[in-house]
Amino acid sequence: MVKFLKLNWRLQIVSYYRVRESSNAHVEPVEFDEDQNPTAAEFYFDYTINREIIGRYGYFAATRGLAEVFQNNGFTGVEFGRADSLIWHGPLLEDEVTLPDIVLLRIVGRFMKDDLSLNRIDQLVVSEPVYRKLITRDPETIKVSRELSADGKPILSPGVELRDD
Repeated sequence: MVKFLKLNWRLQIVSYYRVRESSNAHVEPVEFDEDQNPTAAEFYFDYTINREIIGRYGYFAATRGLAEVFQNNGFTGVEFGRADSLIWHGPLLEDEVTLPDIVLLRIVGRFMKDDLSLNRIDQLVVSEPVYRKLITRDPETIKVSRELSADGKPILSPGVELRDD
């Protein structure tokens, strides 16, 4: 006699989003691990940035608060390092620029498998749970993000042009 068990489970499909970071003036990695991956970086600013994820040249930082959200929720694909906020060129900007308290994001995840990863051209990709946490802290993210299809390409609405510059 063969018994059939009724399983109570659902297939949960996770969506992924290409998230554009807010660009700062310059990034300089300053410390490295044994594999030459940066463990600390200096992020230079020439204006105040009020976004949660910043970066340039494939290096990323998050506000300390967002980094804590990533850690507290157990999101995969990210390690943390030291990030220093500095003024870019000149004392004239010191009174005009508010420097953020940031943490280096070392993105080590597998593309569209982990919560944080990079696409083939080193752009940040996050899972829907990360995206939801991010947009509650930084609603501007909605305007600079695109959901990805299963093959990793941006899903566009008719008439929408995606620019990755």
